[in-house]
Amino acid sequence: MTDLTRRRLVQLTGAGLALSLAGCTSGGNGDDETTTSTTTQSGGETTTEKTTTSEPTPKDPTEPQSSATVEMWTKGDSTGFRPDIVWVEKGATVTWKQVSGVHSTTAYHLEYDQPTRIPDEAEPWDSEVLVDEGMEFEHTFDVEGVYDYFCTPHEKVGMLGTVIVGNPSPEGQPALEPPQDMLPEAAIEKIQELNKRTKAILEG
Repeated sequence: MTDLTRRRLVQLTGAGLALSLAGCTSGGNGDDETTTSTTTQSGGETTTEKTTTSEPTPKDPTEPQSSATVEMWTKGDSTGFRPDIVWVEKGATVTWKQVSGVHSTTAYHLEYDQPTRIPDEAEPWDSEVLVDEGMEFEHTFDVEGVYDYFCTPHEKVGMLGTVIVGNPSPEGQPALEPPQDMLPEAAIEKIQELNKRTKAILEG
């Protein structure tokens, strides 16, 4: 990994997670369910009630921010980036944080045997697969434009995200072109969704 001043991989905790990658489906920026149990005793009988709640879906950004943090998570059969679209100022740093599961953040670029879906003059990035909870990866975006990225273990189930940098025109952005046929079906569907939302953000 090069350019360590721009891209730092920091392990915040040493607790390893040996989570299976099988059976995952993309959660995108959708609700993430949390189940809690309440146990009560009455007349010598014990009753356990389970309550399932969902975290609110992050809203799409309305203006560029000076920095952004994206959580990478797996829960049950769902996996995704949260939020899956961030909008930052030119020169800002985006931090990806491993919350649960085993993930990467990897730019769509020929360097990684993928179609290029970032600005032509921009530097691609690849965190490699992060395996420990609490690990973080950072990348600084110096080129205005729209960037698509994916999780290498979960691209096939549609774990993708988008970074908007500055105030680019939607015209001429590789990330806003139709998805390439070579991509997995779930990735194609996710790119189509991200494209629609990103254009709506930029067109205000």
